[in-house]
Amino acid sequence: MGPKKAKAKAKTGGKRVRPPPRPAPISDSSSDEDGDMGTVRALIARLEALERQKLAPASEEKGGPSGSHVASKRVTRGLKRAKLMQSLASRIEALEAGNPQLVPAAVDLTSDNSGSPIVSGSGGGDARPADAQGLGAALSPARARGGTSSRTDAVVAVEPWRLEAQRAVWASLAPSTRTAYNRQCRAFMDFRTQVGLGQDWPPPAEHLMQFLVHLKGKGLSSRALAGYLAALAFQSKARGLADTTGDFRVRRMLEGWSREHPAEADSRKPILPLAIRGAVEHLAGVCRSPYETALFHAAMVVLFFGAFRASELFPRGRFSHSTRVVQFGDTVPGRAALTLRLRFSKTDQRGRGHLVSLHRAEDVLLCPVRALNAYLTLRGAAPGCLFIHEDGRPLTQYQFWAVARRALHAAGVDTARLSLHSFRIGAASTASRLGLSGETIQRIGRWRSATYRKYVR
Repeated sequence: MGPKKAKAKAKTGGKRVRPPPRPAPISDSSSDEDGDMGTVRALIARLEALERQKLAPASEEKGGPSGSHVASKRVTRGLKRAKLMQSLASRIEALEAGNPQLVPAAVDLTSDNSGSPIVSGSGGGDARPADAQGLGAALSPARARGGTSSRTDAVVAVEPWRLEAQRAVWASLAPSTRTAYNRQCRAFMDFRTQVGLGQDWPPPAEHLMQFLVHLKGKGLSSRALAGYLAALAFQSKARGLADTTGDFRVRRMLEGWSREHPAEADSRKPILPLAIRGAVEHLAGVCRSPYETALFHAAMVVLFFGAFRASELFPRGRFSHSTRVVQFGDTVPGRAALTLRLRFSKTDQRGRGHLVSLHRAEDVLLCPVRALNAYLTLRGAAPGCLFIHEDGRPLTQYQFWAVARRALHAAGVDTARLSLHSFRIGAASTASRLGLSGETIQRIGRWRSATYRKYVR
């Protein structure tokens, strides 16, 4: 060994000593995200291979996840993750379009107003029709750290019998109930997304308790809160899951609020025959044509003397279903009496039907037979709803009450505590004042129990 080498060895301090091995870094959320990104890339590669097998090869102009990298801007991890998930969702939708039997494994088959099933989509969105939102989507578009996320890549074939079974389960509800459940479940899902809760089903009791406190803070009554719980309970049961709305704490919360804030008594006043007569006298000054005057005259006296609910004679709005209300073909006119066939009602959701007889009255302005016959003469025999405007559009609940309230106000009647239901309340109150028995009042209003007593003022 030469002198130079020895001198160099002396400077370095002899033989090199390797540093001790460092401990492996603790896995954090960023490493988990890297693992998720790798999984997503693998899924996209599998989907691209499947596309090449099923579809003709087509060149991409700008390149995709497997094309050339043309981005010159700085790409963050969140942006890259969002683009990959969007690409994954679009490819899954393309594959499903080629084979309608393929749907995500975590699906929610619910029903819209027409009873058709709704399938929740994947990749942070729900595949729903434009006029209705699906209930209780199984996939969460955004979740808090630590929550469980559903796999959007799992694809299974759903047997036709299962689809039909789910459709039949939701068809057991009335259309109005389906609409209400739909709205309430969507509100619960949006709340959980907003506060960062997971979209697990069945929902934990803590999620329900937090949601109820949120609704109570918005001023909802205990009865309204119970309606939300009923919607969530049906959603869980329809999917074959446990019902967590029966948790002891959840039920006791409602009980406590009910004791602290008891339900207020019904303050609606009845509309009596004298008020109706005054309103009919002022219809000519409120309506714009003789046809409209005859229309609202017949609608007011028929609604009162038949003790109808407004939903049984008039659709709720312009775009509401009008086949469930009384139609022109459901009338059997006569001189001394006429008969109306009630198709559906609150207590007859299956449409067994009920015949309602209206008899002639001495007062011409309050006689339902004369008023309805005069209106039918002007109306003609056009099919559709019984009460329609001159242009053929159905008379809606909103339109009827707007004109009726103006006529009542013109007659000097205070309308502050009146509503559409005041006609039905007035029918029961008038029958009670005439000395009719409870069984007779119950039969007139088609009440199945002693509930009619709540309508007597």
